[in-house]
Amino acid sequence: MWKVILVDDSYPVLEFLSQIIPWESLEMKVIGMHQNGSDALDHCKVDMPHILITDIGMPDIDGLELTKTAKQLAPHLKVIILSCYNEFQYAQQAVKLNVTEYILKETMEPETIFEILKTTQLQLEQEEKIRENQVRLKAILDQNNSILKETFIRSTLINPIHDTKRWMAEAYEFGIDLDKYRYLPVLCFVNRYRELKQRYQSVELFKFVFENGFDNLVDTKRIGVSFQCGVNEIVLLVPLLRKPIAKEDDETLFNLNAIQEDFERYLRISLSFMISAPAHTPQEIKQRLKDLTNSKDQRFYSNEMSIIKWEEFQCSTDDIYKYFSQTSDDLKQVIAEGSKDRMIGILADLEKMLRTYRFKAEEVRGWVIKLLSDIDLKYRSIQLFQKVYSTEMIHNTILELESLEELFSYIMYFLLDKIHYVAKTQHESQRKEVIEAKQYVMTHMSEKIVMEEVAHMLFLNASHFSRIFKLETGETFIEFTTRSKMERAQEYLLQSEKNVEQIAEMLGYENTSYFIKLFKAFSGMSPVNFRRFK
Repeated sequence: MWKVILVDDSYPVLEFLSQIIPWESLEMKVIGMHQNGSDALDHCKVDMPHILITDIGMPDIDGLELTKTAKQLAPHLKVIILSCYNEFQYAQQAVKLNVTEYILKETMEPETIFEILKTTQLQLEQEEKIRENQVRLKAILDQNNSILKETFIRSTLINPIHDTKRWMAEAYEFGIDLDKYRYLPVLCFVNRYRELKQRYQSVELFKFVFENGFDNLVDTKRIGVSFQCGVNEIVLLVPLLRKPIAKEDDETLFNLNAIQEDFERYLRISLSFMISAPAHTPQEIKQRLKDLTNSKDQRFYSNEMSIIKWEEFQCSTDDIYKYFSQTSDDLKQVIAEGSKDRMIGILADLEKMLRTYRFKAEEVRGWVIKLLSDIDLKYRSIQLFQKVYSTEMIHNTILELESLEELFSYIMYFLLDKIHYVAKTQHESQRKEVIEAKQYVMTHMSEKIVMEEVAHMLFLNASHFSRIFKLETGETFIEFTTRSKMERAQEYLLQSEKNVEQIAEMLGYENTSYFIKLFKAFSGMSPVNFRRFK
């Protein structure tokens, strides 16, 4: 519906206009009637109409002043003036204000007003179609320009620059002038892209929002020229004068901080930036951009919402898997104990170790995949989890996590879920004494566990405790303890280089031969053969 405001200091005129015109047949609706220009202008500022019908002679603000001010707010506003003045100067001013019609009240007839409104309706519809076509055309041009820019930057990264002049001519079309400026290559990358994909539910929609945001906040403000080189990566070329000047670094940092804040405030998208050194030639731009886009390991260890400088990033050649067995044991014990505080402490130490050694991002992800899969499999095997994470799901999720910070958020979520579910399952399905007995076994694997001592600790008669445990779990306490220790022994054999004697001692067995006998009965083969064939 086209919105209409009526303004006249004579209430009978307002009532006449509102009732005599069949507004609905014109697809119009009167949204306000005012007897002075001030009230009408206040209404326009809150809810601008499509059509303003106003008298000239009114208190405070007359019709011509109202028209002038309203059209400054909405240039496409249609204005119909009703006047008692048949003087040339008023008509002349109305023409200057691009008024749609100027009608003398003494000659005003309902049929005349209806025809004028009908013509105005057609004008509004035509103008709306023109605007829609302009929006569509701009979208097509923007999309084509986006494709051309992306093709250009990908070609720059992949292909050699044989013809420097041709490259500079193409770059000039996108606003890059190497004859006038040096350029500072900057890589912008999105933090927690996996979460954003889930929020936007479409890679294409996210890509559009990301690129459009950069166009409005960077290109339009002439901060630099942006090129999307990946769904969640944009390279920015910031122009600098040929001769360095004081505080140009400060200005760049200020602009990048402003972009981060705007994206966070308006789009809830967290961005980080990596800055290279200024480039003077196409070849230097190409090399700087290659360094930035290949900086996966440095970016993995950077903090979210950071602005960092690119550097030659050295990764550790140490064996990350030598830390696997102890970490796995510690986290399994944390789950068994249900100790969230201790879990946080272990994860903090683990993150500190990884940041100190700086293993390759790919190695860290593989290590964590194995760690979490191992934990999930362990507790699935003792039927403490009905809700499980398939190895494939863990694998696919972790490969999408692009920073150590994001990776540890996922590890914490994973472990908290395990702790919560273990506690809930044990509380719902077993007696308190059985839960405490199981927890004792899982947290005292390195000790010799005697059923009578555990029963005494629980203030129960040993034979009564044995019956309760068997009734609740379907196996005796000794069977549960032996099975738990043998499963842990299998893990040690597969995940460490410790010999059989060391493993027996770690599990509280003083007699290695007895340990081997138990292991063979449980696994169907000796520890040596288990390690060899598994």
